[in-house]
Amino acid sequence: MRRDVTEFLTTGPAVPQRYGDAGCMLDALGGVPMVLRHEHYWDELQHRIHLFARAPEMGAQIYIHAFPLPAGRPEYDKMLNFYLEQKKNFRLPAGQAFNEATLAPASSEGLGEHQVFRTKDGRYRHRIFHSFVGMNRAVALVFSLDHKDFLDSPTFAHVCRNLSLADLPFESFGPEEA
Repeated sequence: MRRDVTEFLTTGPAVPQRYGDAGCMLDALGGVPMVLRHEHYWDELQHRIHLFARAPEMGAQIYIHAFPLPAGRPEYDKMLNFYLEQKKNFRLPAGQAFNEATLAPASSEGLGEHQVFRTKDGRYRHRIFHSFVGMNRAVALVFSLDHKDFLDSPTFAHVCRNLSLADLPFESFGPEEA
């Protein structure tokens, strides 16, 4: 299994203001202090971008998983089923409604199939899970917190405003790229 890893603090010196590939792009990286970790596992056919909020909002986490289709469909289905097994419709704080637009990215061009639901892992960890599927890629977007105040998170709001998804093919995906 080959793994490529990139990791940096988004407010550090010489940090790019855009990160991702053409089908999954996060803009304005320096707007909120986060640690960005990008992992690429060749045998799992997916890219993982993890965003971890820095103080004072420790605990806010965002996971972006992109799968090339059709080859990555089994890995995507495995992840989707994992989260479906944890599905739990917990209540958000008073005045916060849950619907398909809750924590949705700024755009999702060509990704016609969209699901969103809430999950709970253990006693405290709450998640909002979005999945998007197009002809060329599937994307799982997971927002995770130890409490239910998802809509009050500046990290989540910043990422949602600046994340663009598009159903573009992966240019190359496999060990031949090495």
